[in-house]
Amino acid sequence: MRKLTFKNKASFSFFGLIVIFIVALILFAIYTVLQMPRKEYSVDSNVYACSSDYQMIQTTSAGTLTQRWDQNYYLKFADEKSYNLSKTTFIYDAVTKKLSLYGKIAQVFSDGKVNILKDETVIKNPTLPYFYKLADRKYLITGRTITTEDNSFKAENFLLVVIDKAGKPMLINDKINVKTVDTLKLISGSFTFDVANEKLIYKENEIDLKKISGSTNTYKDKVEEDSKEEDNDSNKDENNQNNNANTNNSNNNVNNGGNNNQNSNVIQGGISGLPDDEIENDANNEPLYKSVSLRGITAGVDYLDISYLVIDPENKYQSVYLVVDDLDTDPIKIQLNKGATNYRLSSLIPNHTYKITLAYTVLSDSNDIIENYEDTMLIRTKNYNASLKIEKVTKDKVYYNLKLDSTYALESGKLVLYVDGNKENEVDIDINKALSSDGFKGSFTYNKGYMTILKVEQAMHNGNLIEFPLETKFIER
Repeated sequence: MRKLTFKNKASFSFFGLIVIFIVALILFAIYTVLQMPRKEYSVDSNVYACSSDYQMIQTTSAGTLTQRWDQNYYLKFADEKSYNLSKTTFIYDAVTKKLSLYGKIAQVFSDGKVNILKDETVIKNPTLPYFYKLADRKYLITGRTITTEDNSFKAENFLLVVIDKAGKPMLINDKINVKTVDTLKLISGSFTFDVANEKLIYKENEIDLKKISGSTNTYKDKVEEDSKEEDNDSNKDENNQNNNANTNNSNNNVNNGGNNNQNSNVIQGGISGLPDDEIENDANNEPLYKSVSLRGITAGVDYLDISYLVIDPENKYQSVYLVVDDLDTDPIKIQLNKGATNYRLSSLIPNHTYKITLAYTVLSDSNDIIENYEDTMLIRTKNYNASLKIEKVTKDKVYYNLKLDSTYALESGKLVLYVDGNKENEVDIDINKALSSDGFKGSFTYNKGYMTILKVEQAMHNGNLIEFPLETKFIER
């Protein structure tokens, strides 16, 4: 075995010290980041927050918004429930109309200038038209009314626009959650937002929003594509004209210079070898235009309103249907009426993600049925707005208040009291009172313990027994 020289030993020792130093430096950096003061903001109850998966959450109690070391904002409540709101987000108070922005956000002005906002920015009057880029393909618009050019869509105060890589937008605020395949132009005040192309237009000034921190949008403007195709067709026509001219010159040379035989195969005004009256007109045999498209989806608490369009003048589609996948169970198929344009998918799970696919079948030349998937969208149903609070605790009583959401009204249910895991008491819920502004109020007599829990059980909705995970707890100090 070869012995290490003093020089080799010194080199290994020096290399080892460098490795130890680098590891210590990394550990120190991690420790420094973790010890940095976290940014925290108080969040009131009954306000709307936008989660990282673009769902509007209505708070039922006060909470805390914290930016952690990963730069994401997290909304946490007293019951330890937490939501990731992403690196740029907002919170909207529907009562005071106050809109608070969080994170590094670009505000875009009419002259194309950009102001970078940081931490918390409060918009006291969101009825004024402002425009913000929150992140890649993620925009926020404010204004008294935000509409499409044809006024088929309307939002008030604010609108979150999230664009997929194909240029199709999701439109979200406290009342709207819509995914559409249409290319839209949204108008607020004096500016127009060309969504698919990510361009902001103020009168004659056009601002390319992709240049602000970049974009992964792959949408290609059809006008530009058609222009390119027209240029290509123009070049082809020019080449064809040149080729035809050369052919005619060649034919003239044949007729004039060589064979003057009456049986020449050079025929003017038709296809060689066929009389004019036997030439088939291909244009008359072209199939008529047909298409199937998913136009958009509007989410409710327990339903999805699906807009679609079928163009089938020759009745070529054997069937058109939806494939509904709730990502937990096997997908189901629902046949659609080709003559209709809307379908409501009901009895769904609140706050749950569904994959909706529009599909159709056609017959092949050999009469085999061919299945085709046309458009697919992921959409999440809204969460119901319900709250259960312990308002007061005395020596032998627990006072409660239950409020339910009229858009997801229960038909019946029980409010059950548990102390240290044991059922102490229960009462039938007065649904009418629970749907009122005051709520269903009352009290339970109980024996004190360490932990007291109130929860809704045996909830009935649309004639079915459902899971209704609403509860609150009190810990005896």
